[in-house]
Amino acid sequence: MTSIDRVALHQRLARGFWDGYAHAPELKRVNYPDEWIFTEDAVAMSPAYSSGAEFPLGKFLAESGLSWSDVATIDMSMYWEHLPDLRIVTPLNCIAGEEGFAMWQRFAGTTADGRVLSFQETDIIRTDEDGRICRWEFYFDTEFCRIVELVTGLPSPFTWDDYMTKLSSHVAATMGA
Repeated sequence: MTSIDRVALHQRLARGFWDGYAHAPELKRVNYPDEWIFTEDAVAMSPAYSSGAEFPLGKFLAESGLSWSDVATIDMSMYWEHLPDLRIVTPLNCIAGEEGFAMWQRFAGTTADGRVLSFQETDIIRTDEDGRICRWEFYFDTEFCRIVELVTGLPSPFTWDDYMTKLSSHVAATMGA
């Protein structure tokens, strides 16, 4: 893959993320493009979860048999119970390079009582030489933790295990798993 090809891929990955979340409430699904491929040893990291400890995302996906679109949809469905129109509300903002890309966006949604809640998210994604995602860092403003607490009941700081337990409970409650 040439340098130009890698930058173009990273721009498409960012566009796919944006499209997936901007249109998700109408589709009731987050659709990622097929090019969103993770290495088996891919990790996710966010200071909001476990004080920045890495989560073995690639291993989780391999063991669960779920696609990233499936995981994102399950996650968003938990938020949609409280913010049914939660989506990206800013234009695509992306800087793409040879080794990955960074993007930043604001999500917003409306509660049943008419309050608009929003948070800022910044993502830094690195890919390997084949264009597969190997590291995903995501950073949030303080409003994100307040929304997580509203949706999951988890006070900040919370751990990956706590969050994944809430997500599993949501799946069991809504999908009869």
